Amino acid sequence: MKILLVEDNVSLCRNIASVLQNEGYTVVTCSNGNVAEFQMLNNSSDLILLDRMLPGKDGITLTREARAAGITVPILLLTALDTLGDKVTGLDAGADDYIVKPFAMEELLARLRIWSRRTVSLEDPGELCFGDLSYRPSVRQLSGPAGKEVLPKRLAQLIELLLRNAEVPITRNVIFNRIWGPDAEVTDAVIDTYIHLTRQRLAHLQSAVKIQNSRGTGYQLSYEREL
Repeated sequence: MKILLVEDNVSLCRNIASVLQNEGYTVVTCSNGNVAEFQMLNNSSDLILLDRMLPGKDGITLTREARAAGITVPILLLTALDTLGDKVTGLDAGADDYIVKPFAMEELLARLRIWSRRTVSLEDPGELCFGDLSYRPSVRQLSGPAGKEVLPKRLAQLIELLLRNAEVPITRNVIFNRIWGPDAEVTDAVIDTYIHLTRQRLAHLQSAVKIQNSRGTGYQLSYEREL
């Protein structure tokens, strides 16, 4: 896995990079938001570790611009701002995860292992896999133990969002903004309906992957293999 690490604290950046490299990750580092923007737009990475407070463009702005440019790789924000509002702002901007400073390296490595499990098939690099599910966005095809199914557009967008963030809570607001857009007139009941329909699809495919309600946060995928 190739990681772009954006952190303006030089000693912390070196420490994180050293730990990640010892774990077998390829790491590219930069400490300035404007340089990070160039790296994000012009050089491919499998995951971005992004400090929120940076010289030049800040992490929130970079996240929004990356998503607007169609960059879909996971972005994990590193920040000392730990209020619920700060976290919601980061996630709504398009970040996939949020790690509060100071953090233990064991926590960071555990988060990265979660994301590593979602990087996927060598035959189809665009394929997303989690548990006993696989999903091909190019044809909106979801596969499970009981077969394959082509999903309607909205359901496809929802399952792709959940798969890209498996085991990480996704707020209803993020679901709303990513699938319908901030200006759409969509009620909570519509989101509830699409969550219900997605659960029906998973049951039809006899998948052990479940959509869990995360109290006060939103939804996340979980997978418990039966022994």
